[in-house]
Amino acid sequence: MKYSSALLLSLLAATARADPPFVPHGTPIDEAYRGQFGTCDAADRFGTVQFPIRKANGKIAWYGCKSDPSRLVRFERIAAHGDVPAAVIWESKIAHDLDGSPAACNTPGTTDQCPTTLMLKPTTLHPCPKVLKGTRPDCLPVDASKIAYAVMPAAAPKGIDGTRFAKLTGLRAGDVGVVIANGKVVPAIIADTGPAYKIGEGSSALLAALSSDGKPRTVARGVVFVMFPGSSLGKSPNPDTLADEVAAKGLALYQRLPRSP
Repeated sequence: MKYSSALLLSLLAATARADPPFVPHGTPIDEAYRGQFGTCDAADRFGTVQFPIRKANGKIAWYGCKSDPSRLVRFERIAAHGDVPAAVIWESKIAHDLDGSPAACNTPGTTDQCPTTLMLKPTTLHPCPKVLKGTRPDCLPVDASKIAYAVMPAAAPKGIDGTRFAKLTGLRAGDVGVVIANGKVVPAIIADTGPAYKIGEGSSALLAALSSDGKPRTVARGVVFVMFPGSSLGKSPNPDTLADEVAAKGLALYQRLPRSP
């Protein structure tokens, strides 16, 4: 679906006028599952798995949660009804993801990766980074420094079901929605995955859009993610128009949610 510049501007203006922004609520999805994130925050344990998990050489393969708590206080669903779309809501902190950015591709830190879970086909305007060029047809990652994206839990060590979040929510990489924090509503796409036992992470561009000064800053708690299962922009979104299409579709879906309890 294509969106005109006029429509996009009107959607952004309407959202900017919301003071404070509308924060939706749904019904709990799985409180026992949500509670596992709290246990990991407090005791570095998710289910039966204790962290950190070390390699044979003693180096940490999987870090725990106490140093980077999720603070997941809500995990909810709004069921689809008429023209109101289904939505998944979680409220947590938001940490910083650099994956897909030039920094991650050229001078990566310990946990940075050049590829993202959602990969795109390159264009003249957006060629593949040198490190990934020729590796696959869709060799263009979603750039964390340019695209507001959210991260969903998926990667897991033995003993944790890395597919459980996706099974419970129906969300997949490529789905869109909005993220609400600091009085702002920012449209975003799910473009990357992180550890299955942590939640609440976003790209540099998302953190910058949520901040008061345009600089990417983590937020310790109270960040509301509103994502829409089945809302993908298509099998291979166009990187040249991705930011505009995410903004338009994410805001349009958010604005259709019911405003009454």
